[in-house]
Amino acid sequence: MLHSGGDHPRGISAPSFRTNYNINRFQRIQNSVARIVTNTRKYDNITPILQKLHRLPVRQRIHFKILLITYKSVTDMAPEYLCELVSIRKSSRNLKSSSHVLLQVLVSRLKLLLLVVVVVLVVVVVLLSPV
Repeated sequence: MLHSGGDHPRGISAPSFRTNYNINRFQRIQNSVARIVTNTRKYDNITPILQKLHRLPVRQRIHFKILLITYKSVTDMAPEYLCELVSIRKSSRNLKSSSHVLLQVLVSRLKLLLLVVVVVLVVVVVLLSPV
């Protein structure tokens, strides 16, 4: 998420920095809730507690949900408006990368806006879903 930005003093672009801030904030909230539910002390390692509760860390959960939605879109298991946005790219030539499955995003401006909205909604749903 962090990438170099031109005008930020630390070389971090502001939107990316803010996103990391929010993800870290939600991670702290998830950790606190897990500690309350399991009656665990503040300084005990949180990883085994999250595993016991079958919870991924927030950043991994976001990646998982995006991958799941992408998979469902490619296999036509997602809503139609998502399936329209992604397709498997077929190369007309025989290349080394022919053995890889590559995705092609079919985007117009409106569809790009819809895709951005969907990704933002996924992130919000992931972060606010109950433990």
